[in-house]
Amino acid sequence: MTFRCGLRDALEFLIMPTLLQRARAGGWGVRFQSRRVQGEDIEALILSGALDVAMSLEYPVSELLASREVVKEQLAVMVGPQHLAFNQGEISLSDYAKSEHVLVTLTDRERSTVDQEVLGLTGEPRRIALHCEHYHAAAQVVAQTDLLLTMPRTYAERLAHLTGNRLVSLPFTSTAISVRLYWRKSLGGEPYMSWLTKELVDIMILMKREP
Repeated sequence: MTFRCGLRDALEFLIMPTLLQRARAGGWGVRFQSRRVQGEDIEALILSGALDVAMSLEYPVSELLASREVVKEQLAVMVGPQHLAFNQGEISLSDYAKSEHVLVTLTDRERSTVDQEVLGLTGEPRRIALHCEHYHAAAQVVAQTDLLLTMPRTYAERLAHLTGNRLVSLPFTSTAISVRLYWRKSLGGEPYMSWLTKELVDIMILMKREP
C-alpha cells in the first residue's frame, strides 16, 4: 500500500525518519508519500482521496472527518551567535520587541497569536525582516544573522543542534499550539487506518519526549 500523508515541513522532519526506519526494519512492504498542505485544504484533500491522513495545526472540519489532538507544542525563540541573547541565555520582552524576526507560515491567515500578544504587550507589532515557508531555511538565516525565530520547541531543539543556534524562552506567556491528526471518519475502523494513525501518534509523542 501507499499511504499519502499531509505534513508540514516540521512534522515531516520529525516523523518520516522514524516512520521509515520502522517500516524498513519491520519489512512492512508499504510506501509513503508526504506533501505540504494548507490547513483549509485538509478536508477536501482527504475526502477526495488525495490524502489518507493529515497532521497540522487545529482547523475546523466537518463531521465527515475524524481528528484527535496529538500534542500541544510550546513555542521557543531560536537565536544565533550574532544576537546578544545567544550568550545571555535569555531575552527580555524589550529586546524581543526591538529585534527583527523571521516568520514562517504557509499563508497569511496562519500568522500566530504571538503577533497579537507582542502587540498587546508592547504596543508595537513584531518587526518581520523575512517571511518564508520553511523552518530549516529560517534557522539557517538565524545562524548567520541577528534575526530571531519563534517556533515550536520540539522541532526547534533538533534544528538548533543542526545549525549551532540556541533556544531561549519566550519573554511572555504564549498559548500552546494544538497539533491534530485528521482522517476520514468512515475509514476509521479499517485496520490499515488504525495502524497508520497509531504509528503517527506514537512517533510524535516519542519526539516530544526525546529532545
